[in-house]
This record gives sequence, structure tokens and C-alpha cells, in this order.
Amino acid sequence: ARLQGQSEHLANFQLGLENDASQATLLFTYASERSSARGAEGQPDIIQEPGVMLDFVYRHELDLSGRPVSLSFKAGNLLGEEFLESQEAGGGVIINNRYDLGTSLSVGLSTQF
Repeated sequence: ARLQGQSEHLANFQLGLENDASQATLLFTYASERSSARGAEGQPDIIQEPGVMLDFVYRHELDLSGRPVSLSFKAGNLLGEEFLESQEAGGGVIINNRYDLGTSLSVGLSTQF
């Protein structure tokens, strides 16, 4: 039996550009289907399909009146991947849990005193 929560295939890829003041990174993550819960006796396991996630992170350091300031931007799930858990039974598929993960965006500004 497969281990719960373990994908058979995983891939992580990171592409980044950096200079003295800025850093930009594109993050790609892939995970094949995995068992998220054991099925009841005689039933198949509940399978999650994580799929592909694409994230982007940007950070820029600047100097405002002699004070170091860091500006950051993060965008997650740029491909709009959804969460899906299902079971195969009787030649069909039963969807147990499905929802839109959405794309997350965040902006940050920080300094030191």
C-alpha cells in the first residue's frame, strides 16, 4: 500500500536573477498524486492531485534618507491550480473535496531602526 501523503514523483525548479539591490525568483513545484487518507474497509484510498505550482518572489533593497528599506512582492499559485481529492469506485470517480486555491499576492515594506 502506498504511504499516506507521499507523492511518487516530485520536482522543484528555481530560476533567479540577482544583483546588489534586487532579487527575483521564479519557483516551480510539481508533485504527482498522493494518498491523503486511507479508504474505509473495502474502499479505495482518497487521492489528492497537487499538480503544478508556480510562484514568483521579488525583493528590492533601497536607501531612503540614509535608512535601509526593503520592498518585497510575492505571488503564489500563478497557474490557478485547484485542490482536488477523489476516489475511484465502480469505474467512476467520486470527488470528496474540491475548491479553488486562488492566487495569493502580498507586498511588504520593512526598515530597521
